[in-house]
Amino acid sequence: MTEGAFPTSGKAYEIFFAEFGRHLGAARTILKNPANLSSDDRFRLSASFHTIKGGAGFFGLSDIARISSILEKLFKNPDLKVETEIFEIEGLIDELDSMGRLLPVPPK
Repeated sequence: MTEGAFPTSGKAYEIFFAEFGRHLGAARTILKNPANLSSDDRFRLSASFHTIKGGAGFFGLSDIARISSILEKLFKNPDLKVETEIFEIEGLIDELDSMGRLLPVPPK
């Protein structure tokens, strides 16, 4: 999942860890009705995965960054028919979720 050790202490990691879960939860909520996504929904999804990608890249979490980049690009594509690709999209989100559960919890 990573290309080396990364710092798990500090405010930046604490924020990334919390935001990671929040963004995935928001994405799952928005995708409950894939046939009716608005352009604002697509923008929010793209922005959420962009944020995850940036944080993951900062901490050297290359697999999380790679999958987030795929999802970001998918939602930027105006020709994407989300309802026909929902199983692939959900699979990628599930992969991110699984990787996220492997991340160390920030120290208190």
